[in-house]
Amino acid sequence: MEYILLNLLMIFFCVMGFIFCIKFIIDCIFRQRQQKKYYIVFPVSENTEDLEFTMRSFIQNLKWNNEATPCKIYCLDLGMDENTRLVCQKLTEDFSIIEIVTEDNLSRRIESSYFSKTEN
Repeated sequence: MEYILLNLLMIFFCVMGFIFCIKFIIDCIFRQRQQKKYYIVFPVSENTEDLEFTMRSFIQNLKWNNEATPCKIYCLDLGMDENTRLVCQKLTEDFSIIEIVTEDNLSRRIESSYFSKTEN
């Protein structure tokens, strides 16, 4: 009985390994040659609940999903209070892809980084 369970478990892991190998090969074949640049805008007003948790978990998801695409995260200031601004400033110190912007200069920032020759 133990040998049957052990054999079934071994077959299961062999099948999972085979599926992973096929997925890896397909990803390599169909990977886009030119990477796109993504802009994520988090609107932040007054006291936004779980802002730090949301931002950190989003960045961790990017890392775990092997998202090597260039990305810029903008914290859009829609009237932040002092505590929220401190959290955003701490996040910008921890992660270089996060930036605090206002409504006025958001489109200018995106246009300047999109059309910039140095950032590809």
